[in-house]
Amino acid sequence: MPLANKSVFIGGPIQFAICDNGFHEELRTTIQLAIKTVKALNGNVFSAHLTEKFGIDTPSYTPDMVSKRDFQWMRQCDFFMPILPVHQGDELLRTDGTHIELGWASALKRPVLLITQLPIVNGGSHLLKGLEHICNLSKLDIHDFRQNPGQIGEIFRNLAVE
Repeated sequence: MPLANKSVFIGGPIQFAICDNGFHEELRTTIQLAIKTVKALNGNVFSAHLTEKFGIDTPSYTPDMVSKRDFQWMRQCDFFMPILPVHQGDELLRTDGTHIELGWASALKRPVLLITQLPIVNGGSHLLKGLEHICNLSKLDIHDFRQNPGQIGEIFRNLAVE
């Protein structure tokens, strides 16, 4: 199997994805698809979305708990897979934590598979757009991922040898 028990930390917005009527449904569906696909590829998953039940339990976690947990996951994972959905037009759905995790991943030399709309929207920062020049990063269009999630197996295989 492509991931052979490697661990994937799946990141993405939580706080700003919690709406009055629950969690951002398209993002929930995409993250659930990512989790299912990583497991089908024989990988292990670290996911705050699962741990916090897509926002239901988020209020019971302190900043201290989240910071320590997520940093530990980043140190333990073999790959980081952030999912950055577009919110409105040219803006990514706000996710301060995921951007911090991208910094951790690059500093700790974790390969990154960035799932977002491609090309990265104008509202994406220069640091996000230039990250591939300082770390081992592959990008996959979020719509392509939703159509063919299994393709991440080959991408992870390529990231592992770079």
